[in-house]
Amino acid sequence: MFLVSSQLLSEFLAVYFFEKLTFEELKEQLITKMIMKIPRLRQRIVHFMGDHYLIDVGVFEASKQIKLGQETLKNEQDICGFLNRNLTRRLDYNKPLWEIHFFPNFGTGNESVMI
Repeated sequence: MFLVSSQLLSEFLAVYFFEKLTFEELKEQLITKMIMKIPRLRQRIVHFMGDHYLIDVGVFEASKQIKLGQETLKNEQDICGFLNRNLTRRLDYNKPLWEIHFFPNFGTGNESVMI
């Protein structure tokens, strides 16, 4: 599912469905295959003398942007509800400007979803 809208505060949003994974398995994969290899995922914006700069926050700090979902999502309506509640929230400029929310027990519990 891909959502594109001029009304969204984020530039990109994707929902991925997986066979059953644990949070630790997914987080390790994202750290080794993405965060360690793509410098932009480890950077945050700083303002200095009227200009904007990117500084590296390190792998550990960037990996905190991978979050275990605290609510239960059972169907697409639940996903849409989660998105409606969270898409209007501005990201913290003191952190890298991305987030991943992982829900390990989507639907009947045989799938996982990453938003």
